[in-house]
Amino acid sequence: MRMLIPLSDIEARVGAIDEGETLVIRDLIEDASALIESFCTRGVPNPVPDVIQLVCRRMVMRALDVSSSGLPTGLDSVQNSAGPFGQTLQMQSGSTDGGAWLTKVDRKMLRRWRGGAFSIPLK
Repeated sequence: MRMLIPLSDIEARVGAIDEGETLVIRDLIEDASALIESFCTRGVPNPVPDVIQLVCRRMVMRALDVSSSGLPTGLDSVQNSAGPFGQTLQMQSGSTDGGAWLTKVDRKMLRRWRGGAFSIPLK
């Protein structure tokens, strides 16, 4: 499986990582790379474009839940009630399975490498 970004890209953002974390991050990079490869039906060029590397890094960082906001990663909306209390958290599709996922913004950034509509002449 081709990894679209090197491990050092993530290490540069989260700091030094130990051996156990290295295995998890490698798996996440492979997951993100596979999702991107399957989404980009026209194929991912070699060398990998910066935009595709950016999306891959974003996917891995989301899956690692590296967030300074204090809110759960993948949170789409929150609904609160006052009486008799209640709270509803709506998560983005695919964000709760522990792996990498593509957001709408990611898909928009990758659409250049996605096949579009086409027609075939019927003669």
